[in-house]
Order: sequence, then structure tokens, then C-alpha cells
Amino acid sequence: MKKVFMVLIIFLLVISINVKSKSDGIVLNDVNTLNFEYKIKEKKLEHKIKIICSYDFCDYINGESLKDIIYNFEMKYLDTIDDIDLKNELKVKGVKITKVYLIH
Repeated sequence: MKKVFMVLIIFLLVISINVKSKSDGIVLNDVNTLNFEYKIKEKKLEHKIKIICSYDFCDYINGESLKDIIYNFEMKYLDTIDDIDLKNELKVKGVKITKVYLIH
């Protein structure tokens, strides 16, 4: 019985930590890959970003500079889309960025 109780406590602890880390995101309005660098520098968050999201698609940052990070994110996001016309439109208009998660 003690083992079951300990496993339950550990499980609940892990879930609560996971939920807390997911809730530390910043919701962004009117931000896309074309103006992301300006908006993030304006809020002074450029060195604190861990994950970038566009609706349901999220990805850890990958790159040396903000331009590299945005380019890599955009390419990974576009790889998930099959429609070539939509891909081309998103390349011109920019991919909407809805949320970023920060390093604690």
C-alpha cells in the first residue's frame, strides 16, 4: 500500500511540474515570422525564449540568432503543410506566432 501511495505522489508531482511549465507561455497578438524579431526585442525577451508556437505547432528554438531561429521555425512549420499554394502564401505573409515559452 505504501508503494502505491508513493507512486501516486510521484505521479502527481510530475504532472503538476509539467502543467506549470506549460502555463509559463506568453500569448502574442499580431506577431508573425516577419515582425517577430522586432516585437521580441521590443519586449526584451530575445535571450529568454525556449519554445515558439504557431497554433498547435510548437518547436524548441534552434539557431544562433533570432533570424536563424525564425527561419528554422518557419521551415519546420512549412514542412507540415502539404498545399504548395498555402506554403507560398505563408512565405510572403509570414507564419503567425501565437505563443512563446520562456526559460525559467
